[in-house]
Amino acid sequence: MKKGEVYVFEQDGEVFGYTLFRRIWDEQGKLVRIILYQLKVVGKVPVNYISRMLATIAEETVPVMAINFMKNSSEAQYLMNNGFVITTEQVLMRKIMK
Repeated sequence: MKKGEVYVFEQDGEVFGYTLFRRIWDEQGKLVRIILYQLKVVGKVPVNYISRMLATIAEETVPVMAINFMKNSSEAQYLMNNGFVITTEQVLMRKIMK
């Protein structure tokens, strides 16, 4: 991923999560969108820390697009419960050949 950023979050010296994202800027240098590639909460930290993690990415309100998230992960569930909508899904199909 070109021009991507990663933030690692810690509390009391313990890592509790990370984000991998890319900021999209317009020609005037204004932040117009954030593409969130990975978001993970680890350890015994409540999943609602995700809002704190997202707040550090942008100082202003901009659209955020999350891609490649497992639909049943706690992070994806938190995002969907807080206004994110699924617009496109991928399906893994397998055929067993004999």
